[in-house]
Amino acid sequence: MIIAGGLTMERDHSTIEEITSDLLGMIKGVQNPTRGLFTRYFLLKRLKDKLPDKDNEEEGIRFDDTLKFILQNLEEMNRLWIRISSDVEGSEKLLRDKERVELKILVGESINRLASLDSLTIEIYEKEVLPSLIQIILESNDILSQQYIMECIIHAFSDTYNIKCIELILNTFSRLLPEVDIKELFISLSEKLSKFISIHTGEDATEEDKQLISSAIGVYPILVQYFDRLQKETFMQAIDMDVCKLLDLNTAFLKFATKCTDNDIMSSINHILTSTLQCIKQYNKPLSSDAIKKLDKLLEVPLQGSFSLFEMVDYGELILYV
Repeated sequence: MIIAGGLTMERDHSTIEEITSDLLGMIKGVQNPTRGLFTRYFLLKRLKDKLPDKDNEEEGIRFDDTLKFILQNLEEMNRLWIRISSDVEGSEKLLRDKERVELKILVGESINRLASLDSLTIEIYEKEVLPSLIQIILESNDILSQQYIMECIIHAFSDTYNIKCIELILNTFSRLLPEVDIKELFISLSEKLSKFISIHTGEDATEEDKQLISSAIGVYPILVQYFDRLQKETFMQAIDMDVCKLLDLNTAFLKFATKCTDNDIMSSINHILTSTLQCIKQYNKPLSSDAIKKLDKLLEVPLQGSFSLFEMVDYGELILYV
């Protein structure tokens, strides 16, 4: 039916809305979560070139119908994905969880498809797509689902889009389940923004590039507030502190800070170095070999720029831990 529907849509565009609605309805008959997941993945791939990427009033085609179809299919795929391991316990659950990790790419394909739509604009992303994705994430109430879909949002969509929506994204972080690795999400976001700034910086940067950089640097104060919040939460959980993850977090954010070439750059660097030193002291245990390597990597970051060691207040004391 999916193949037949795709062929019909290709020949008569006026049937697109009706056929996609019928297919989404019929596919609910597949009750097995794994089979249902693969069937919906096949549906998405089969209709990839059939769904309209722009409005066409003469043929009654609306881009909004494409968005609704992909988002609805994603929501159902996510539910099926969660069901794979929701009704089992013990050793079988461990096997099912492993299977879920292996199948996550099927769910991520829907987000990649959304990100690749030519008619997707910042306005549509901000007002329709991102809020819908966040609703799917929060309603899932599942650790793996929330972690993975947030990672997909960070990596799949344009950095300019996520810069525009940075407050909404960070606010969503705070609404995720406590077990979700927020530090890992913040690391991914910081590293992406650092690469974005590096790509658009240089002597041959265009006026558009400069505007993009200005927008990226503009989100720094917002990120600082969230960074400080993560540090505070880490201090409160000193016994269970994952010092290696903490150092990864601080390294990623330090890289981003060194790209933000405003007048207060040294203050930003010192702020992160001081936070790192406080966390290590709070940890109050000898650092493992992995942690020492990560700290060494962190201390290399400011040396890659034209920054004076004499202005880095806590740099000397941090070196003593390496």
